[in-house]
Amino acid sequence: MKILWFLSFFLLSAVSACAEEKSAAENVLEQVKTPAEPETVAPMVYTVEKEILPVPACDDKILMAKTKEYITAFFDNNDNKGVLFRRRRHLLLNNMENFTTENIANYKTAATSPVSDEIVDLQINHNVLEENMRLCKKQAANKLYGDIYLLVYPKENGYKVHVLNLDRKPLAVKNTFEYQSGLDNPAVAP
Repeated sequence: MKILWFLSFFLLSAVSACAEEKSAAENVLEQVKTPAEPETVAPMVYTVEKEILPVPACDDKILMAKTKEYITAFFDNNDNKGVLFRRRRHLLLNNMENFTTENIANYKTAATSPVSDEIVDLQINHNVLEENMRLCKKQAANKLYGDIYLLVYPKENGYKVHVLNLDRKPLAVKNTFEYQSGLDNPAVAP
Protein backbone atom coordinates (compact mmCIF):
# COMPACT_ATOMS: atom_id res chain seq x y z
CA MET A 1 0.00 0.00 0.00
CA LYS A 2 2.73 2.30 0.84
CA ILE A 3 4.24 1.64 -2.53
CA LEU A 4 0.99 2.52 -4.24
CA TRP A 5 0.65 5.61 -2.25
CA PHE A 6 4.25 6.52 -3.07
CA LEU A 7 3.73 5.81 -6.79
CA SER A 8 0.52 7.83 -6.94
CA PHE A 9 2.18 10.71 -5.14
CA PHE A 10 5.12 10.51 -7.50
CA LEU A 11 2.85 10.41 -10.54
CA LEU A 12 0.75 13.31 -9.34
CA SER A 13 3.77 15.46 -8.63
CA ALA A 14 5.30 14.54 -12.01
CA VAL A 15 2.03 15.37 -13.82
CA SER A 16 1.70 18.70 -11.99
CA ALA A 17 5.38 19.54 -12.72
CA CYS A 18 4.84 18.64 -16.35
CA ALA A 19 1.71 20.80 -16.46
CA GLU A 20 3.60 23.71 -14.91
CA GLU A 21 6.42 23.32 -17.45
CA LYS A 22 3.87 23.15 -20.25
CA SER A 23 2.12 26.33 -19.08
CA ALA A 24 5.51 28.07 -18.68
CA ALA A 25 6.46 27.01 -22.20
CA GLU A 26 3.11 28.27 -23.51
CA ASN A 27 3.69 31.61 -21.76
CA VAL A 28 7.13 31.92 -23.36
CA LEU A 29 5.68 30.93 -26.73
CA GLU A 30 2.88 33.48 -26.28
CA GLN A 31 5.41 36.21 -25.49
CA VAL A 32 7.37 35.35 -28.62
CA LYS A 33 4.24 35.45 -30.79
CA THR A 34 3.00 38.86 -29.58
CA PRO A 35 5.29 41.73 -30.52
CA ALA A 36 6.70 43.81 -27.73
CA GLU A 37 5.30 47.27 -27.25
CA PRO A 38 7.61 49.76 -29.00
CA GLU A 39 9.22 52.33 -26.78
CA THR A 40 8.06 55.83 -27.46
CA VAL A 41 11.04 58.09 -27.89
CA ALA A 42 10.64 61.84 -28.15
CA PRO A 43 11.92 63.07 -31.54
CA MET A 44 15.07 65.17 -31.61
CA VAL A 45 14.37 68.72 -32.68
CA TYR A 46 17.24 70.71 -34.09
CA THR A 47 16.93 74.43 -34.38
CA VAL A 48 19.15 76.70 -36.39
CA GLU A 49 19.15 80.27 -35.33
CA LYS A 50 19.29 82.73 -38.18
CA GLU A 51 21.20 85.90 -37.61
CA ILE A 52 19.21 88.66 -39.26
CA LEU A 53 21.45 91.61 -40.07
CA PRO A 54 20.34 95.13 -41.00
CA VAL A 55 20.43 95.94 -44.71
CA PRO A 56 20.06 99.49 -46.06
CA ALA A 57 16.86 100.45 -47.82
CA CYS A 58 16.85 100.99 -51.58
CA ASP A 59 16.40 104.74 -51.11
CA ASP A 60 19.29 105.00 -48.60
CA LYS A 61 21.31 108.13 -49.41
CA ILE A 62 24.69 106.55 -48.73
CA LEU A 63 23.86 103.50 -50.87
CA MET A 64 22.66 105.71 -53.73
CA ALA A 65 25.75 107.96 -53.49
CA LYS A 66 28.12 104.95 -53.57
CA THR A 67 26.18 103.38 -56.44
CA LYS A 68 26.32 106.64 -58.39
CA GLU A 69 30.09 106.85 -57.80
CA TYR A 70 30.53 103.26 -58.99
CA ILE A 71 28.37 103.69 -62.12
CA THR A 72 30.14 106.97 -62.98
CA ALA A 73 33.52 105.27 -62.69
CA PHE A 74 32.22 102.33 -64.75
CA PHE A 75 31.07 104.58 -67.60
CA ASP A 76 34.27 106.68 -67.44
CA ASN A 77 36.45 103.55 -67.74
CA ASN A 78 34.47 102.13 -70.67
CA ASP A 79 35.84 102.52 -74.22
CA ASN A 80 32.41 102.87 -75.83
CA LYS A 81 31.56 106.56 -76.22
CA GLY A 82 28.66 106.25 -78.69
CA VAL A 83 25.42 108.21 -78.53
CA LEU A 84 23.39 105.37 -77.01
CA PHE A 85 26.08 104.79 -74.39
CA ARG A 86 26.19 108.47 -73.41
CA ARG A 87 22.37 108.65 -73.34
CA ARG A 88 22.16 105.61 -71.09
CA ARG A 89 24.81 107.06 -68.79
CA HIS A 90 22.95 110.37 -68.56
CA LEU A 91 19.54 108.75 -67.89
CA LEU A 92 20.94 106.33 -65.34
CA LEU A 93 22.98 108.85 -63.36
CA ASN A 94 20.28 111.54 -63.33
CA ASN A 95 17.55 109.16 -62.09
CA MET A 96 19.32 107.36 -59.24
CA GLU A 97 16.50 107.96 -56.75
CA ASN A 98 14.02 105.73 -58.59
CA PHE A 99 15.20 102.34 -57.23
CA THR A 100 12.35 100.27 -55.80
CA THR A 101 12.50 97.36 -53.37
CA GLU A 102 11.71 93.99 -54.94
CA ASN A 103 10.69 90.72 -53.30
CA ILE A 104 13.57 88.26 -53.69
CA ALA A 105 11.19 85.28 -53.75
CA ASN A 106 9.74 86.54 -57.05
CA TYR A 107 13.15 86.32 -58.73
CA LYS A 108 13.77 82.61 -58.29
CA THR A 109 12.55 81.65 -61.76
CA ALA A 110 14.35 81.08 -65.05
CA ALA A 111 12.71 84.18 -66.55
CA THR A 112 14.92 86.46 -64.45
CA SER A 113 18.03 84.34 -64.89
CA PRO A 114 20.86 86.82 -64.13
CA VAL A 115 19.19 87.99 -60.95
CA SER A 116 18.12 84.53 -59.77
CA ASP A 117 21.55 83.07 -60.59
CA GLU A 118 23.20 85.72 -58.44
CA ILE A 119 20.77 85.15 -55.54
CA VAL A 120 21.30 81.38 -55.62
CA ASP A 121 25.07 81.84 -55.90
CA LEU A 122 25.11 84.02 -52.78
CA GLN A 123 22.91 81.61 -50.84
CA ILE A 124 24.81 78.45 -51.75
CA ASN A 125 28.42 79.54 -52.19
CA HIS A 126 28.62 82.43 -49.72
CA ASN A 127 26.02 81.34 -47.09
CA VAL A 128 24.08 84.59 -47.28
CA LEU A 129 20.54 84.23 -45.97
CA GLU A 130 17.70 85.50 -48.12
CA GLU A 131 16.55 87.57 -45.15
CA ASN A 132 19.90 89.39 -45.19
CA MET A 133 19.65 90.45 -48.85
CA ARG A 134 17.92 93.44 -50.38
CA LEU A 135 17.07 93.60 -54.09
CA CYS A 136 16.59 97.03 -55.60
CA LYS A 137 15.32 97.58 -59.14
CA LYS A 138 15.71 100.57 -61.44
CA GLN A 139 13.24 100.59 -64.31
CA ALA A 140 15.14 100.93 -67.59
CA ALA A 141 14.59 104.02 -69.69
CA ASN A 142 15.78 102.04 -72.69
CA LYS A 143 14.56 98.44 -72.94
CA LEU A 144 17.59 97.54 -75.04
CA TYR A 145 19.73 97.10 -71.91
CA GLY A 146 17.05 96.05 -69.45
CA ASP A 147 16.46 97.00 -65.83
CA ILE A 148 19.32 97.65 -63.42
CA TYR A 149 19.34 95.67 -60.15
CA LEU A 150 21.27 96.22 -56.93
CA LEU A 151 21.68 93.17 -54.72
CA VAL A 152 22.86 94.41 -51.30
CA TYR A 153 23.95 92.26 -48.35
CA PRO A 154 26.11 92.71 -45.22
CA LYS A 155 29.80 91.89 -45.58
CA GLU A 156 32.13 92.11 -42.56
CA ASN A 157 32.01 95.77 -41.41
CA GLY A 158 30.01 97.14 -44.31
CA TYR A 159 27.91 96.10 -47.27
CA LYS A 160 28.60 94.47 -50.61
CA VAL A 161 26.59 95.55 -53.65
CA HIS A 162 26.20 93.57 -56.88
CA VAL A 163 25.15 95.77 -59.80
CA LEU A 164 23.31 93.49 -62.24
CA ASN A 165 22.57 94.25 -65.91
CA LEU A 166 24.91 97.23 -65.97
CA ASP A 167 26.59 95.86 -69.07
CA ARG A 168 26.36 92.84 -71.33
CA LYS A 169 29.43 91.06 -69.98
CA PRO A 170 29.19 87.39 -69.01
CA LEU A 171 28.25 86.53 -65.44
CA ALA A 172 31.85 85.58 -64.67
CA VAL A 173 32.71 89.31 -64.80
CA LYS A 174 30.75 90.79 -61.91
CA ASN A 175 30.15 94.44 -61.19
CA THR A 176 30.46 94.61 -57.42
CA PHE A 177 31.63 97.12 -54.87
CA GLU A 178 31.85 97.29 -51.11
CA TYR A 179 31.23 100.23 -48.82
CA GLN A 180 30.94 100.97 -45.15
CA SER A 181 27.91 102.94 -44.15
CA GLY A 182 29.67 105.07 -41.54
CA LEU A 183 32.89 105.84 -43.41
CA ASP A 184 33.44 107.87 -46.54
CA ASN A 185 35.29 105.54 -48.87
CA PRO A 186 34.82 105.77 -52.64
CA ALA A 187 33.39 102.90 -54.62
CA VAL A 188 35.80 102.34 -57.47
CA ALA A 189 34.83 100.56 -60.69
CA PRO A 190 37.08 97.80 -62.03
